[in-house]
Amino acid sequence: MAAVERKIPGTFSKVPGGYEQRIDESTTIFVPDMCASSFIPETGELHGYAPDYDALEAAKSPAIHADRPGEYSYCYEMDHAPTGSKVPGGYEQRIDESTTIFVPDMCASSFIPETGELHGYAPDYDALEAAKSPAIHADRPGEYSYCYEMDHAPTGCDFSADLAYYGNHYFLYPLRDDLPRLRGRGITYNESNGTYKVTLRAYAKLKEQYKIKRETYLD
Repeated sequence: MAAVERKIPGTFSKVPGGYEQRIDESTTIFVPDMCASSFIPETGELHGYAPDYDALEAAKSPAIHADRPGEYSYCYEMDHAPTGSKVPGGYEQRIDESTTIFVPDMCASSFIPETGELHGYAPDYDALEAAKSPAIHADRPGEYSYCYEMDHAPTGCDFSADLAYYGNHYFLYPLRDDLPRLRGRGITYNESNGTYKVTLRAYAKLKEQYKIKRETYLD
């Protein structure tokens, strides 16, 4: 596949298996080692490989216009989609030569062929939020775990914690600017983003001194 090297926006830090950029306490961008081409630790600048979309689009077969009822099959990687709203498996909206919005049949509730108007199903986010368990206020040191899909995040915590991919250490993210600098055996401070990498034993001791919230997952 044709590929080009591009700078990935933002500042990254090295973590096991790749590079990460912390957006907020619940969102992290992760780039695997295999997708990175170069990294500058001093600045956090990361370059990676990306498909050359212009070259891939140019190599596709021209689009067929659907002028009569029937099935118009095509391979996305090799052909341009037939023009028209209804396509095999769902509905599409062509934005430009390289961008298409696709809605699967299972997500559509109604469609008007004459106007191209499509209605679909979407989660009722207000109802989902209202159904969550109330947030617990952290009033003493310890770990406060919660599941985002079922609970509101605890309040009053000092740190947010994530268990590393292989489960052999934690990443800690300060939630307040007035917290003292953590020091000690098993604690590594990341100067570039102000976070910590701590061993399991160090984390167990820190739970006895600070209020730490940790998000768990349904799967």
